[in-house]
Amino acid sequence: MFKLIALIITVQACWLWSPAVMAAGNPLLRGVNLAGAEFAPNRFPDGTTINYTFPTAAKLQYYSAAGFSTIRLPFSWEQLQPKQFGPLNPVYLAQITRFLDEAALRNQRVVLDMHNFGRYRKNIVGTSAVPAKAFRNFWWRLAKVVKNHPALLAYGLMNEPHDMNGHWPLVAQAGVDGVRYIDSRHSIYVAGDGWSNAQYWAHHNPQPFVKDPKQLIVYEAHIFFDADYSGHYSGGLDSDVDLPLLVEQRLQPFISWLSSYRQRGLIGEWGVPDDPKWQPAMDKFMDMADRNCLGWFYWAGGTWKDSYPLSLEPINGVDRPKLQRIQARLQDTAQTDTVTAECKWRKGS
Repeated sequence: MFKLIALIITVQACWLWSPAVMAAGNPLLRGVNLAGAEFAPNRFPDGTTINYTFPTAAKLQYYSAAGFSTIRLPFSWEQLQPKQFGPLNPVYLAQITRFLDEAALRNQRVVLDMHNFGRYRKNIVGTSAVPAKAFRNFWWRLAKVVKNHPALLAYGLMNEPHDMNGHWPLVAQAGVDGVRYIDSRHSIYVAGDGWSNAQYWAHHNPQPFVKDPKQLIVYEAHIFFDADYSGHYSGGLDSDVDLPLLVEQRLQPFISWLSSYRQRGLIGEWGVPDDPKWQPAMDKFMDMADRNCLGWFYWAGGTWKDSYPLSLEPINGVDRPKLQRIQARLQDTAQTDTVTAECKWRKGS
C-alpha cells in the first residue's frame, strides 16, 4: 500500500511540474509537424519553387491513425496578413479554419506556428521596418478568430528567430500581450533566438524573457543531430560519432535551463533521415524526452518530395520504418505509467 501511495505522489509531482504537462495537460505530448502552408516560392530545401498548400484531411487521418493526436501547423505571416496592421487574408484564414475543423473531427489538437524565422518580408521584426507592435497586432487579430476553436492547443509565436540583434525578447513579449488581450486560456509557445537551438539555448537566451499573467508560457527549442545542426543532414554520418552521447550533449543544456528556471518547455522540431544508422539518435532522444516529461513534435509530415530526408510521408503507400519505430514508442508510452513515474522533474526540485 505504501508503495502505491508513493507511486501516486511521484506521478502527481511529475504531472504538476513537467514542461510538457504544463504545455498541454499531458506528460507525454507527442506530435508531428505538417508542412506545406508555410511555403512560398523557393522555400523547399532543394530550391524547388512551390506555392503554399495546406495539409489535407487525408493527411490528418493518416497521422491520426499513426497515433499522433497533436499537430503543429506552420503558416506564413505574409500569406495570412499581407499588410502590417491590416486585416487577415480571408482565403488563407479560411484554410486554417478548415484545417482546425478537420482536426477537431479526429480529436486532434493543433499548434498554430508562425513559420517566419523572426522576419516579415525579409525584415527583422522589432526594427523600424517591422515594429513589435505589428507583431502584437497580428496575434491579437488571429487570437480573436481562433480562441474558441475546440482544436486549438496553443499559439506558436515564431519559428526559429535568429540574428535578432537583441530585439527578440521585446518582440516575443509583444506577441504574448497580443494573444493575452484576447485569449486567457491557451498556452503560448515561445521560441528562442539562435534558431531555437537546444544545445546553445542558454547562450542566446540566458534567462526567461517573457511574462504571462496566466503563466502558460512554454519555451520551444529545436534539435537536429547533423554536424551543422540544420536538419539538412547533407554531410552524412561519420563512423566514429557516438550518437547517443551527441544527443545528450545537444538536448541536456535545454533541459537544464528549464529546470534551473522552473520553466515549461518542449521540442518543436526534431527529426532524422531514413538511413538506419541514425536509429540510435532517435532512440536516445525519445528516451531522454520520456525521462524528462519533455513534449515533442517530429519534423515533418506534409508536403515533401520522397527524397526529403526527414519526411514521415509514406512512399508508394508504404509506411517509413522510422514512423513505425515512433509508433511503437507512442503505443508503449500510452500503455504504461512507468515513464511518467520516472520523470525527474518534481515539485520543489
